[in-house]
Amino acid sequence: LFIVGLNVEAPVFKDVTARSWGALLYLGLVASVGGCILYFILLKRLSPVLLSFVFIIFPVFALLIGAWYEGTPISRDLMLYSEILLAGFAITKLTLKR
Repeated sequence: LFIVGLNVEAPVFKDVTARSWGALLYLGLVASVGGCILYFILLKRLSPVLLSFVFIIFPVFALLIGAWYEGTPISRDLMLYSEILLAGFAITKLTLKR
């Protein structure tokens, strides 16, 4: 896809800032590779069902980190949806008394 993109889009690499290159490297190395390695390390120690909830929690943390990093406010709707998502996650962790 990268090769096709270079031929179709004709990007101007000199206009790409150092911050953008840094973000690209971070996403490629730390977030993708590091996250995948960490996931499989945790998979050896935790149950697959418990670890699968990571993918439910990730969007909430991405939202919070993005808002903190960019300094943008989080809307009421996003806060409400995040609370619903986390409440649903918490409900699945409750033990039922029989």
